[in-house]
Amino acid sequence: MNRSGNRAREVSELSGVTCVIRNNIVHHIGYSGIAIMGEEGKRCSPRVVNNVCYRNMGGGIGCMKKSTAIVEGNTCFENFYAGIGHDDASPLVIRNTCYGNVRAGDRLSAKVRNLSFDKNKCFKNRRAGIGVRTGSTTRPIIEDNDCFENDMAGIGAREEAAPIIRGNRCYKNALAGIGSRTHATPTIIGNECYENRETGIGQMSDARTVLIGNNLHHNGKSGIGFAACKSGRASVLNNRVIDNKLVAVGINPGWTVTLSGNELSRKGGLPPIVMVFAGSKATFTNNVIRGEGVAGIRAAGLVRADNNSFEGLTLRKVGPPNFAVWALKGANVTLLNNRFSNWRHALHASESESLISGNTISNFHRTAIVINKPSKPPVVTGNSAVSADQKAEVVTVDGMPVEAGNNRVEKPSSSNPIR
Repeated sequence: MNRSGNRAREVSELSGVTCVIRNNIVHHIGYSGIAIMGEEGKRCSPRVVNNVCYRNMGGGIGCMKKSTAIVEGNTCFENFYAGIGHDDASPLVIRNTCYGNVRAGDRLSAKVRNLSFDKNKCFKNRRAGIGVRTGSTTRPIIEDNDCFENDMAGIGAREEAAPIIRGNRCYKNALAGIGSRTHATPTIIGNECYENRETGIGQMSDARTVLIGNNLHHNGKSGIGFAACKSGRASVLNNRVIDNKLVAVGINPGWTVTLSGNELSRKGGLPPIVMVFAGSKATFTNNVIRGEGVAGIRAAGLVRADNNSFEGLTLRKVGPPNFAVWALKGANVTLLNNRFSNWRHALHASESESLISGNTISNFHRTAIVINKPSKPPVVTGNSAVSADQKAEVVTVDGMPVEAGNNRVEKPSSSNPIR
């Protein structure tokens, strides 16, 4: 069966057949422009190629009921639902263009699995460029797409969906480049998200996310954002998060986040590079945290940092704070085996708990670690401060005795210079 070169104003519906639908113009249908539905005991794998579907009351193209269509090179715009929509189907969707649709450019709903969504362009849609939803069995692969100038996220996952989102470019969207919410569990790998109005990759409402090797830069607020929730979890591994307007990473209450092997940096501005709010937990391992704002990490929650490099760009001896780690009232901070350079203080803590051990601190101003009115006796042991200042101190504590053993000030040398 081959339908080619028609202009349709009645619904084109295929059920339980395999055919080619090519070079049609389908518009003003009261349902989907082209609807593809599987049928019990019959294969439904049509090729839908180079069609134009616009101003239909459903989607431009809809794949449903276990169909396995190939949808390639179509243009779908100004449809009432998605440009291309999928429900309980496993299509291959490649090189399509979806724009100006009332909902998503492409919407993937319940039980969409073994779907490959590749090399599509989704832009200027009123919701997400690509939206994935409805259940943990919704597991598409979304790869090498361009999603831009959409009214919500470039790519969005929600309602327990578990997509793999890999190698996409998401930019100039009104919210996030890639967004996850309502218990979604996406794996987000190797994407570039930039110039989005809010954040490069955003998480909210108890999502469970894995972020690996993404490049997130020049977004309007944060590179990676975690909005307040009840119980969200994320692993953030080997990402490059640079030069976002406010923070590289913002972690709000309810989140438990592990960050390892990331570059987190920003030139200029006063906001911290990372903000960890009260009611959240963050573990930092083997990251580079670089900048010149008020802090590398500003913490009101629970922070553990082990074997990270905190690199200040310009030591600011007076004026606004310039602390590698700034622990606020109620914070609980553990710093182990980190390297600090070019910050006024490696740690400035007030009315908080702290355990500081095995760190190396260079090019600081007078006192490496400053603790004021600690909520519990701090533990500060085995830290090394490198300074030529005769009055330099490793630690000062105001208001409570400090357990301070084996801390030392070392003179700079060729093997241990001030940096």
